[in-house]
Amino acid sequence: MNANKISKYDIIIFDLDGTIINSRHSIFLSLNEAASNNNLKFKFVASDLNLSMPLNKLIDLNLKGYSQDIKSKFKSTFINLYDNKYLLKCNLYDDIYQLLFDLYNQKKELFIVTNKRKKPTAMILDYFKLNKFFLDVYCIDTFPSIENKAELIVKILLERDYKKNQVIYIGDTDQDKISSSCAGVDFLKVDNRRE
Repeated sequence: MNANKISKYDIIIFDLDGTIINSRHSIFLSLNEAASNNNLKFKFVASDLNLSMPLNKLIDLNLKGYSQDIKSKFKSTFINLYDNKYLLKCNLYDDIYQLLFDLYNQKKELFIVTNKRKKPTAMILDYFKLNKFFLDVYCIDTFPSIENKAELIVKILLERDYKKNQVIYIGDTDQDKISSSCAGVDFLKVDNRRE
């Protein structure tokens, strides 16, 4: 990712997973161990995982036909494993720290909008010492009435009285592009699907 591509924007909103950090492996390990711990007879395939959706949707999609009780137990197991065992097995993408540093020094206003929960997001930002770069972080569980990234982006626009043409959302998935389109802001797709 190059700062020149986004330098005309005053407000830059980043997705987290797949854009700033590579968390695919840590999520994959957590999902499969949670399945094993709950005696589910299947394995998640890393290449098939759509990590752009909230956890509840990911579970509903992959545990079709299972009872709500099993889904709840699976979710609880996953959260425990991810937050306490695998979370920090993620890594920053190359040059992301320098990019954030440069944008911050250019007085750009930086935010994160993510489907990741608040707790692991805060732990990741703290671990990689990224907190100082961001004015605020909007997670899918921060606001109970908000259900998707587009609504989180709109919330930033409304709370801060930003004009849409000042803002760009940077993400790695087609869903991120749809979210930016629904919110009425520009989008830059990054290709970080390296392992």
